[in-house]
Amino acid sequence: EKYQNCILPKKYETPEINEDLAEILGIILGDGGITHNQLRITPNKQNDTEYIDYVFNLLNKIFRDIPARHYYQNVCNLMITGVNLIKLFAKLGISEHNKVKSQAIVPKWINKNQAFAIACLRDLRDTDGCVYFHHHKSNHGKEYVNIGLTFFQSLASIS
Repeated sequence: EKYQNCILPKKYETPEINEDLAEILGIILGDGGITHNQLRITPNKQNDTEYIDYVFNLLNKIFRDIPARHYYQNVCNLMITGVNLIKLFAKLGISEHNKVKSQAIVPKWINKNQAFAIACLRDLRDTDGCVYFHHHKSNHGKEYVNIGLTFFQSLASIS
């Protein structure tokens, strides 16, 4: 056999550009990591049991690959291994580098569409962010309340 004992890279089709894809990229920017050959998303296994199943099914739906599920201490690692998948992420605007050190940003194609941006930011907030009320007074003594959104150093900037 010509290819006996030879491991060929899995093929991944470019997924449809839609809210599901924007959502999974938000999850990756929050709880995910990308190496040269693997995607890993790491939610908390005790607090996020339903979310783990949701992300597992979303990954399967978008990339047509069944993620591995490994439980370790307080987390569940959902992983898909494939160099072609990582190349696909690069085309979608997410690289394999450390997202904090490399100043990861939400890809521009997401920001150009309000529905995509909402889906992406919703999952960034769910994974690494919080919403809060900011109470303050103006220089003239008038009280204001604003809604604030912050992220916990997983994402450096949103373009």
